[in-house]
Amino acid sequence: MRSKALRGKEFPQKKVLSLVLCVAVMLSVMVMGAGAAFSDQDKIENTEAVNMCTALNIIGGYEDGSYHPERNIERSEITKMICVALNGGKEPNLAVPATPTFSDVRGSADAWAEKYIESCAAQGIVSGVGGGRFSPAGNVTGSQLAKMLLVALGYRADEANFTGNGWDTNVNVIATQKGLYEGLENMDVSAALTRDNAAQMIWNALQAVEVEYTYTLVTENGQLVSKVVVQDKAPATVGSNKYDYTLLYDKYKAVMTNDADTYDTLTMTKYKWNDKNGEYDYTFTDDENNEHTFSSAADYTALFAQQVNVVYKNTTDKPVYGIYAEDSQVLYEGIAGDIETNDQDSIKIDGVKYKVDDDKGLDGVEYYAENAYTAKKSTDAQNYYTVRVIDLDGDDEVDCVVYLPFTVAEVTYVGSKYIQASGKYEFEDCNIYDGIAKDDYAVIVSGTNTADGKDTLTKAEVVSGEVTVVNGDDYTIDGEVYTLASGVSNTNLELGNDVEAVVVNGYIFAAELVSGSISMDDVVYINGTEKKVSYGETTLMARAVFANGETAEIEIKSVDGSDAVTKGDDEATVIEVNDGLWAFEMDGDKYELKTISVGDDANFDTTTNNKTVGDDRIGGLRVNDNAVVFVKDGEGDVTVLTGADVKAWSEAARESVVAYANNTSGYAYVELAAITVEGDVPGSAYSDIYGYVVKTLGETQEDNTKYTSFLVWTGAENETIKVKTGNVKGDIEKGSFVKVSGDEISALNLATSAAAVAATDEETVSFIGNSTEYKITSDTKVIYVDTEAVAGEEGGSIAEATDHNQDGSFEKNVVYVVDTDNKDELLVLFVDTNNELKGTEPVVKTTVSAEGVLTVDEVLPTTSSTIYPVAENVEKLTSKNIGNVNGGLFSGFDLDSLKGKAATTVTVKIPVSGEKVAIRQTNKALAGASTDGRVSDGVKVAGYTDIRGDILELSVVVMQGENVKLEVVSNAKGTYGDDFETNNTAFGKEEGIVTYTIDTSGISFAK
Repeated sequence: MRSKALRGKEFPQKKVLSLVLCVAVMLSVMVMGAGAAFSDQDKIENTEAVNMCTALNIIGGYEDGSYHPERNIERSEITKMICVALNGGKEPNLAVPATPTFSDVRGSADAWAEKYIESCAAQGIVSGVGGGRFSPAGNVTGSQLAKMLLVALGYRADEANFTGNGWDTNVNVIATQKGLYEGLENMDVSAALTRDNAAQMIWNALQAVEVEYTYTLVTENGQLVSKVVVQDKAPATVGSNKYDYTLLYDKYKAVMTNDADTYDTLTMTKYKWNDKNGEYDYTFTDDENNEHTFSSAADYTALFAQQVNVVYKNTTDKPVYGIYAEDSQVLYEGIAGDIETNDQDSIKIDGVKYKVDDDKGLDGVEYYAENAYTAKKSTDAQNYYTVRVIDLDGDDEVDCVVYLPFTVAEVTYVGSKYIQASGKYEFEDCNIYDGIAKDDYAVIVSGTNTADGKDTLTKAEVVSGEVTVVNGDDYTIDGEVYTLASGVSNTNLELGNDVEAVVVNGYIFAAELVSGSISMDDVVYINGTEKKVSYGETTLMARAVFANGETAEIEIKSVDGSDAVTKGDDEATVIEVNDGLWAFEMDGDKYELKTISVGDDANFDTTTNNKTVGDDRIGGLRVNDNAVVFVKDGEGDVTVLTGADVKAWSEAARESVVAYANNTSGYAYVELAAITVEGDVPGSAYSDIYGYVVKTLGETQEDNTKYTSFLVWTGAENETIKVKTGNVKGDIEKGSFVKVSGDEISALNLATSAAAVAATDEETVSFIGNSTEYKITSDTKVIYVDTEAVAGEEGGSIAEATDHNQDGSFEKNVVYVVDTDNKDELLVLFVDTNNELKGTEPVVKTTVSAEGVLTVDEVLPTTSSTIYPVAENVEKLTSKNIGNVNGGLFSGFDLDSLKGKAATTVTVKIPVSGEKVAIRQTNKALAGASTDGRVSDGVKVAGYTDIRGDILELSVVVMQGENVKLEVVSNAKGTYGDDFETNNTAFGKEEGIVTYTIDTSGISFAK
């Protein structure tokens, strides 16, 4: 059985394996070897092949510890590799002839390889390039190496037609049959071969069965002739076991567990470092639950819980050449909290969907603690644990997850023999990091999960900075987002606090308060200064404008610690103060000015003097809507505006700009700015914005006012919308459709605004269950979104809704907003590019079912004094019943108008929302139904309260040949009676009217 080369190469790792996992698997065995890894290991694609060829002493790296997998292999290098491989990994004793076979080797820079070149030439493995030359520094192609390896396997170059015209075609055919190109299917065999791919071909050749030539006498034309047959060598028999006679077996006496009769599939279930022999003892369990142990100095602990193949020498002590995953592969390495349940048969990590093995299902995925092979459930893996998501059988589906449990504790005592950190840990019996000190926080991994069986303590990372965003359990500190670990107090994690937080794997385990940050109340704009002398006293006075727009004349005491006034022998001098922005502190009634600082541990993260302002930017930076902006006009007057005001300016260069910004979620947002303009302050217009929330950015605090921010897709870009928290209307979350009006954001009601497209021609659109044909004008804002990925899309098309389940229900695929001035025109249309709005229920085309067919002439009395009790069979939502007017089904109707016509009751199911619904019914069967004036012209209005579901079931009287129109308003605001009454005036003022038609042509009426 051949190993599957490069399993998992198509799964790039989403995250680097965390420090904590390295701690458990590597630092916990500090004195142990970690295997032969090259300094550029991450660049090697054919990891298994390079590792195995290294273990078999066929290839090596460079003096600097690198392998350089990208470099081309040289002809001289490949001859040495082949000679060493054919000698079982040992340096062969070779000699060179008195007269060299090739003229360009001896005496050249590649003379070191002469003995290998001569040996390979003598065996027919290599030949020259013509003219008596070998070109030792030349490149090797895939076909050339394949020919060399096939000869090493026993093929005769001349008899196999590996020489002359078409040699490479013949080589490639047999090389493919022997599996030499396995894992390299996309490689150009005529191009120069890299060291990476050369290792793969050699490893493939080592696993290939050798061939032999046999001769058979056959009769041809009455004569005996000898026929040559090339065949695989018979398996080797050792005791009761049989092994394929591979090059690996022949030259190294090495076998693989997946080839041996005594082994089934092996799963690594335990590893332990053995101090006595300096090796790991690896325990494997086969399909019948039998345990097998192999030892190696190399570190293969990352293969825990995976199905593996062990390559070992077939001797009593079974020395291991290498261990590698058979069909298993790691689909993802990262943090448990990144794993989301997507549906019943898949999980989602960082937006990437991974299917769960069909035979297991989501609940059947085993979770194993590192080095403890006892199946657990997902709830045992805390969100902050590191994990490896593993596919065991090579079908690219999730089978199990390995997680590393740990705790974090404060170090409360450090002595000469032990330390205390929520428990006692002795230096002699534990792995404890150097320099451990009281008040440190330690990451503690139990010895159950380490290779040497010792508890391992490493120092936890501490991050410091201001808390700039609070979004649920996510806190942005110094521009990075961290999540609060379960059970940890958030007391010190208030907005604006400077903190030191203990962080492991992106989760906060403790936070200590350092200090607060600058407030806009501590900022002033100086708009001119004047030296004043009164009664022999000199003062420095200034015109000041504050963030709240107030102005005052103030006395400046100092500037950046220097006195504002310096007394001299003759007269006092005053310090020069530039007009513009300053921070200040008070000393009594005098002002101490300070330069606003930028950088680490400063007032702001960054600043800019870029003069371009407008089109949502100041100085090229994003702007918080509530930023404080001082604008000085051509007359020298200073006005205080908000960021929203200035963002709406047309983009233009201004006379001068200084802006200060802080980083939020990776972007710099202007919080404070001073702008000088020529002439008047530009006007600022702000119109409503409609968009789709792709991310919630959490809550911030400025000047004791809390703000909430959202990242909103508006059709062309993602914009940050920041409003006062009190101005967030409705439950707005990731995936909400919203309207932004000034400093208010509100969620669109999908119950009335989500729809399924019935028909469209790109200029008009109509929706299922709504008889209005809406115009898509040049002013209509069409916004494309992907509600599955919760992202904006730059383009798309409006499509008819689809009946995914083939059950008559159609998926809603748009969200629409009607122009209030032109009710047949759309203001905004959101279109889902997947043609299905996630989280909405399908639209059911209105259907009716008869609950009893009546013939008026035969059943209904000719007088209204007798009441027919059909209403008893009608299901009621509340105490009201549309079909039951004045206590009876037809009581109060103009019976003369019904004579000779078939009528019945039908039940209709209408999607509604809210606590109050109004319905207006247009039905000829109602004409003249009552003599008290409540109903006329066949139109009735009713109100329903106490709505507890999203479907309203109504019983309606219908007449044969006459369709019925129902106009429905969810979240009704008008006042309506319990029964039908004429209230068209109130109904006409309702918004969001949805029209349904009951088509009576499909109803069976008996005569």
